[in-house]
Amino acid sequence: MSTSFDGQQGLVVAFNRESDIAPEKTDDAYYRYSVDEWQNYVHEGFEASNSGLQSSLERFRSAHSRDPDSFQLDEYEVAFVAKTNRAILNAMLELKKNGTFDNNTYLIIWFSDSDYDIMNDSAKALNEPAVYEQYASEFE
Repeated sequence: MSTSFDGQQGLVVAFNRESDIAPEKTDDAYYRYSVDEWQNYVHEGFEASNSGLQSSLERFRSAHSRDPDSFQLDEYEVAFVAKTNRAILNAMLELKKNGTFDNNTYLIIWFSDSDYDIMNDSAKALNEPAVYEQYASEFE
């Protein structure tokens, strides 16, 4: 999981074990790949990263005036979120390359109830093609 512009900012690790998926749902891509359905969330251990993300967001907000009546992100906010998410993806790619994650670990940058491009981009970049295809069959 990652950071968003208007929602809660911060990195969180979410995971599911095979045993966490109900037996009748093990073949259902939604339950396997939807982070919203997972049972385990770890919020600790990201203080330095989250502090850096919060600082970056505060610097951006201090340099950007937002229409207080608008509920839509403007082009600058969209670009800021995209750049931040791309940096997180690049960090995850480096961690994967360095062996931090087991080869069979499903990885994604996830935003609940959103359609941010980074979700699909990260699923494709961080996973084997067969896993990505299963994910995409449900979420693309």
